[in-house]
Amino acid sequence: MSTDLRITFDLLGNMATKYGYIAEDAETCGRAAPTELDGGIAQATILDLIRSQNEDLGLFASRARRIEDNLRALIVAQLETEENVAGAFETLKQELQHG
Repeated sequence: MSTDLRITFDLLGNMATKYGYIAEDAETCGRAAPTELDGGIAQATILDLIRSQNEDLGLFASRARRIEDNLRALIVAQLETEENVAGAFETLKQELQHG
């Protein structure tokens, strides 16, 4: 049994939008983290962990944005390819009719 995989523009657009939301959430989470606290003896360790998490979230958000951008570029490239193919067939049709 076999099947064809069909990836639609809607699917790619939805994936890009979701990666955009993921990136936005990661950025928001990092900005919302405390920058100071009263943690007693563990204060330096806790703040270091928070800073490390913020850096990781920033990298994650950056990667999610790149994936979003790549998916949107894929949609644009596919649309341009379809237009080029449609244009080529139209030109061929006209040449056959007038040739």
